[in-house]
Amino acid sequence: MKKENDIKMKNTILILEDSKIQRIQIIDELKRDDREIISTGSILEAKEIYDSNKFKIGLFILDLKLPDGNGVEFLEYVRESLNVAPAIIQSGFLSQNIISRARELGIIEFFEKPIQITNLVLVVEEYFNDNINANKKKKIMFIVN
Repeated sequence: MKKENDIKMKNTILILEDSKIQRIQIIDELKRDDREIISTGSILEAKEIYDSNKFKIGLFILDLKLPDGNGVEFLEYVRESLNVAPAIIQSGFLSQNIISRARELGIIEFFEKPIQITNLVLVVEEYFNDNINANKKKKIMFIVN
């Protein structure tokens, strides 16, 4: 029989953003006791971070244009390991081709730069709240059965 706390939501957010100022602003707005935030400014480092944390990352916030590639390429790398955690893309360079490919990879929201951090926070909170409610339903199902 499963116990209620056997089902855990992945609360870690990986932020891939080359602007240190933007990363700090996002981190400051998303800080919560139950949520770990990992950030980096390069795809190479993001891959290393992902490889050692892949089982706890529940959401990606990705910049599209980075010095060593783009956020969609990184998300393709993530999907190769069958991780289906959703992602949010922020960029000043959104084309229809990029948007189409990103949607195929599980992007839940696009933000054009300069972004309003409060809008990003609302999307992140909504995502985690929806998942908490879904997990509560799963827990109830386990308890009832």
